[in-house]
Amino acid sequence: MLETFPFVECNKKGRTYRKKQGGTYKNGQKKKVGLIILLILFIVIIGTIGYRFTEGLSIFDALWLAVVSMLTIGYGDLTPETTEGKIFTLILIPIAIALTTYLLTQLAGTIIKEKFSNEVRKKIIMKKVNKLKNHIIICGYGEVGKKVVEQLRKTDHQLVIIEEKQELVNELEGDFYAIAGDATEEVTLLQAGVKEASVIIITLPSDSDNVFMTLTVKGLNPSINVITRSKKGVYRRKSFIALEQTKLLIQMT
Repeated sequence: MLETFPFVECNKKGRTYRKKQGGTYKNGQKKKVGLIILLILFIVIIGTIGYRFTEGLSIFDALWLAVVSMLTIGYGDLTPETTEGKIFTLILIPIAIALTTYLLTQLAGTIIKEKFSNEVRKKIIMKKVNKLKNHIIICGYGEVGKKVVEQLRKTDHQLVIIEEKQELVNELEGDFYAIAGDATEEVTLLQAGVKEASVIIITLPSDSDNVFMTLTVKGLNPSINVITRSKKGVYRRKSFIALEQTKLLIQMT
C-alpha cells in the first residue's frame, strides 16, 4: 500500500518537549567554561595593568608581555626588568597556567563525554527498537515530520523517528525512539526495524529521495505500508510506478 500527501505548510509553534537530564549537564558545563574564560580575560587585564605600572610600558606592550607570560611561550624583546615586575610575573604565571589547564580539561571532557553519551544512548535505543513489532517509522523530523508526529502521538502506536541532525534526535529522546542517521541508507532503515514495522512515513524534503526510499523500503519489507510526502504530482506518479516495479521485482525473485 502506498499513500501520498501534498506538501503542507506547517506552523513553527511545534511542541514544547520536557527538558532532559543531559541538557542540565550541558548547561552546567557551558556556565563553568564561560566562567573560566571570563577569569582568564580578567587575569589578562590584571596582567596588563600590572606590567603597565611595574615596568612603565605602553598598554600594548603591557598586554603583549602579560599574554606571553601567561602562555609561557618564552620571552623575546620584552622581559620584566624591575624587581616588582618579576615578582608580579611569579604570581601571574602559576595562576594563568592553572586556569588555562583547567579550561582545556573541561572542554576536552565535555566533547568526549558528549560523544560517549551519544554512542551509549544509541546502543540502548537499538536494543529497544530491535524488540519492536508493527511499529511506525517516520523518516525526517522537519516541519512536516513534526506535524505527523504530533498526530500519531495521540495513538497507541510505537514510533521510531529517523533524523539526520543529532540535536533534533537529542530533543526527541525520552519521548520517542529516535535514531540519528541518513534515512536513505539501508543500514539506518534496518536499525529502525524496517523489516518488522507495519508503516513507514517518508517526509524528506526532496521528492526524488522519497521516490528512491519507496523502492528501498519495499525491497527490505514488501508488506510494509508506505506513506510518502510529495510536493509535485509528477513525483506522486513516480512513487506509484516505483511501487509497482518493486512488486514485480519481488515476484520475479
